[in-house]
Amino acid sequence: MKPYLYAEKIQFKVKERNEPIISETTLNIAEGEFVVVLGTNGSGKSTLTKILAGYLKPTSGQIFLDQVRIDKLPQSQKAGMLLTITQKADDRLFSELTLEENIILWESRFPSNERKTNEEILELTGLSKRFLSRLTQPLSNFSGGEKQLILLALAISHPPKILFLDEHTASLDPKASHKVMKKTAEIIEEHKITAVMITHNLEDAANHGKRLIVLDNGKVVLDYLKPSIFSLRELKEILD
Repeated sequence: MKPYLYAEKIQFKVKERNEPIISETTLNIAEGEFVVVLGTNGSGKSTLTKILAGYLKPTSGQIFLDQVRIDKLPQSQKAGMLLTITQKADDRLFSELTLEENIILWESRFPSNERKTNEEILELTGLSKRFLSRLTQPLSNFSGGEKQLILLALAISHPPKILFLDEHTASLDPKASHKVMKKTAEIIEEHKITAVMITHNLEDAANHGKRLIVLDNGKVVLDYLKPSIFSLRELKEILD
């Protein structure tokens, strides 16, 4: 498969550090690929994904999206093609507003003939009946897991070309984390979205995604295409 998201010899340095945060790295991600990125704190995971998403400009090297340099794309175009979800749903949502008001604000970014109804969007959460009865409640009344499901539904209502997930379940309790991760994987698979997910959760890394990338001190030390049957034990053996 030809590269869809292509990082060519990228490096990222800051004055405060002698060593680069990201060393010279070349990376190919194919369209529709689900990539999981692992690494210890400070290994460069978040920096790498911010560069791939066009939020950070590399000190050297180039990023290409579908063979076009990402820094040459208009900001409005990038906003519709690349979407990042972090562990803080409130970065994208407004807790003081109602669920319905958040949907209206999100949909206002799109042409009127492309906007989705409350029902269409909330159906994507898998819990539409529960949420439809709470449209007039402020999001501050919703749990962290509920807000992450709502944000996922909003994101997929107009599917991005590439979805970046930066520890998007890390702040949730185990039950909510499992539910959100399961729904995330279903959405990525159903809509064939190119996805890059950062996680510290080895179980999620073993169970989801087709390709595993491990960073250490800003360098890719493992780039592994996972077999269809892959266990947590096998992942731990590989990492060891």
